[in-house]
Amino acid sequence: MVKPGWTIATQDRRLDPPFVRHGIAFTQSMALVHWNGGSLPSTLFDEFVIKGIVSEQARGSLAFPVLQVCQNGQQYDWSGAADSAQPAPLLEIEPGRHPRPR
Repeated sequence: MVKPGWTIATQDRRLDPPFVRHGIAFTQSMALVHWNGGSLPSTLFDEFVIKGIVSEQARGSLAFPVLQVCQNGQQYDWSGAADSAQPAPLLEIEPGRHPRPR
């Protein structure tokens, strides 16, 4: 999702082996999302949304390393471990729950 005033660029990576979901083999996956050009004062925050799917066998934590670059050139590397000063955001993956039939 592109926010007004921002541009977005993505980079894909090859999957080997491919990821198969509902009989469809996916050979590429998004590896990098780069939002640029917008203004976000340091006294505010915002949300930048991505959407994707994970393997049905996936479990545990999925890290999303972030490199934040401010207008003044200062950088914040949010790729550390959960107990670090600058931890990467984590997505906790749990087994799916199917609704009961009615």
